[in-house]
Amino acid sequence: MMSTAKQWFLGANLSDVISFTSINFLTPHICQKVYKSFQSFNDFLRANSTELISRGFSQKQTKLLLSRPKNVKKQLELMNKVNIKICSIDSNEYPLLLKEITDPPLWLFYRGDISILNNPTLTIVGTRKPTEYGVNALQNLISDQLASSVVIASGLAYGIDKIAHEISLNNGGKTVGVLAGGLDRIYPEAHQKLAEQIIGSGGVILSEYPPLVLPQAHQFPIRNRILAGLAPLTLVVEAVIKSGTLTTARAAIDYNRDLMAIPGDITRPTSQGPNFLISCGATPLINSEILNSYYKLSAQKIELTELGSAIVEILKTKSANADVLQNLTNSSINEILTELTQLELSGLVALTSNGDYTLKQSV
Repeated sequence: MMSTAKQWFLGANLSDVISFTSINFLTPHICQKVYKSFQSFNDFLRANSTELISRGFSQKQTKLLLSRPKNVKKQLELMNKVNIKICSIDSNEYPLLLKEITDPPLWLFYRGDISILNNPTLTIVGTRKPTEYGVNALQNLISDQLASSVVIASGLAYGIDKIAHEISLNNGGKTVGVLAGGLDRIYPEAHQKLAEQIIGSGGVILSEYPPLVLPQAHQFPIRNRILAGLAPLTLVVEAVIKSGTLTTARAAIDYNRDLMAIPGDITRPTSQGPNFLISCGATPLINSEILNSYYKLSAQKIELTELGSAIVEILKTKSANADVLQNLTNSSINEILTELTQLELSGLVALTSNGDYTLKQSV
């Protein structure tokens, strides 16, 4: 965890900070090294090449750090024009969970309400080209209650990201979009309206990059660590093995955060990522109650069929297997098994190791 007790940016000039953030190929590793090597940002600014090398920076790193753009007037104008603000790591507004990772960004550019990031948050990531199964699964597994109560973080990309943001918005929830470029130009451009909806609904879009920085390939994995760091839990919906989604999952594992994945058909390429993660220990997400329980949301009222009500009444007094329930309700075994499956998916009943069903929650 990176300590911020020393108020590293205290007294820093905004134009100098923007200049630093504008250095091309500035990695989280180099930023951490700068942060740990100097008592303040202003101390760093005064360092020349000799001092940087004496503090352990390579010649290549030194050249990079001294390549700070000198004129950032246009970027400052854009920040004012589209209301982009900046939050440093020693600010009270900085997200607490993100501060705990091993390589937190030293600053965040944002539009909207950054304070929502200290509320319970769920990161959802997945392919830009989801199947119908993936879309339906995500929509069914994110309950209305969770979408309205928990901040949903994603990358504002096509596919699963867009759907995750929309699920939140459609339920009156708050959502955060994390970009891999400057906030003056939304990428993809087609999601400009979605970004404005997020902000207008009390959410936030943010980036580690200042205005005028276009998203480049190497910036997306860097962005993905922020997605993993913002939430205690990352959910992987659909993804191939070699994908940005899996880099987010790996970051979540590295940060000792929880990981869930929606299992999929083994014949689908986009199921390979989630199924692989499950084989490595990720929790399979098979019903919405798993997420509701994780975020300690109270159980929603479940509408029961006549047979379902009869089964629940029996299980209130004792556990029973399917055959016993069939005899007590005068139903067919197929009717009983179908109803029990629905009750299990709703999180109302559970199957014990001896084959009996038991009531998990009151109705």
